[in-house]
Amino acid sequence: MTAYEPVKMKAVRYGQAIIEGASISCAVGENLLIYIPVMEICSAIRVPLENEEKRILESSSLRKGAVVMEFVVIEKGKESPRAFLSINLTRLHTWLAGIPAERVANLQARARLEAMQDNLADLVYAYFGRPLMPPDLLSEQETSLAEETKKRYATLEELQKAETTLTDLEGRINQIEVIISSKRVGDFVTRDQREQFRRLSPAGNPAVGFPQR
Repeated sequence: MTAYEPVKMKAVRYGQAIIEGASISCAVGENLLIYIPVMEICSAIRVPLENEEKRILESSSLRKGAVVMEFVVIEKGKESPRAFLSINLTRLHTWLAGIPAERVANLQARARLEAMQDNLADLVYAYFGRPLMPPDLLSEQETSLAEETKKRYATLEELQKAETTLTDLEGRINQIEVIISSKRVGDFVTRDQREQFRRLSPAGNPAVGFPQR
């Protein structure tokens, strides 16, 4: 057993998730993320549960999405709560990407897993690899891509551009806030406005003031 102990979390509601065509129990945690018992996934694709639980808990990235959560199971005709190691959707597909497809006994599940792993590899390349490509080589590469892949890459590039624009905008807003916070109130008043205010104030004009008793 690994030395890492996952935290326990309560479920706020339960439901069913359709993952690669299979209906699997899931629950919404207190942090409003959806969690799925690792056992259910392993059972559906027929891979050893103990090996995968160990792999999740030994990975500093995967275990960030892992908790122990209670689910209701039926044993001998009666409902009873049982705690299961569960993984949330932020880490589910990263975990699945690391499962060797040849170890999956269910042939249909193996084919779906291989397809998902290929798609995930394409997405990672599109997000991290393509920006490193020289523009001329990237243009040449476009001619050999399938239309679906081109559309996927184009969508991701638009999202990256939007993310960069948003980051730039946030940086400008922060700069404006810093400039404003470093200024005094008087710095935003013109000389003429200050002079007019001085003439109208009781201190600057003895004729203007409160009535004397």
